[in-house]
Amino acid sequence: MKYSLIFLVFLFFSSCRNEVAVQPQGEVMLLQAADTNMYTGVIVKYYAEGNQKKVEEVYSNGNKNGLYTSWFKNGTIKIKGKYQNNKRVGLWKWYTQQGNLQYSLNYNKS
Repeated sequence: MKYSLIFLVFLFFSSCRNEVAVQPQGEVMLLQAADTNMYTGVIVKYYAEGNQKKVEEVYSNGNKNGLYTSWFKNGTIKIKGKYQNNKRVGLWKWYTQQGNLQYSLNYNKS
């Protein structure tokens, strides 16, 4: 319990300047902002209050490439879309805190 509390405190204070990346093997690591320049993989950001995900995004060679999802603190999806070379592409959807579709916007690849 003591070590869990220390880790949570460390994670809380570190989250202001670091990103939390979850590797496919399930291990969690902290990345400094400069480390993401050529990063490939999934980065997951959490709300400071607990284990609730805030944002999950996919990087390829330091660029946002792939699905992007963000959540409200209550766990419902807030925004869902896709990036290609750091640009929004395709259909993006924004939801209310109750989970209802608020609006959507289709982004061109250009």
